[in-house]
Amino acid sequence: MSTSRIAELLRERNVIDESIAQIIQRPMTSGHLGEWLASHVFDIESAESAVAAGIDGVFRSGPLRGRTLNIKWYLKREGMLDTSESSALDYYLVLAGPPSAAVSSRVARGRGASTWCSCSTRISSARSNSPGE
Repeated sequence: MSTSRIAELLRERNVIDESIAQIIQRPMTSGHLGEWLASHVFDIESAESAVAAGIDGVFRSGPLRGRTLNIKWYLKREGMLDTSESSALDYYLVLAGPPSAAVSSRVARGRGASTWCSCSTRISSARSNSPGE
């Protein structure tokens, strides 16, 4: 693969990322996009600040109405969760891509990209000892 082809692909990716950023009103990262998607799918009021201490939003309806949450989107499910020490946090909402097997840092043809999908969704208490996947 030539460097000119890589440059062309990066230009295309930048255009797509900019289009998504305009829709979600934040820089295009899996974290920001995951928060935006979760807020629309699960009726979550997003926190005013993108840097609120461990709190990404509050459920607007349902049995968890008024409860705070931290949203994570992991492109590969690796069985880890980045947790918060915030005492105001009630729940984690975790979106995860396909399971990740332990493999070499060198990838086989067609298997190197992180998949932009959510294959599983988990909600777990922030107060439990094992917050889930």
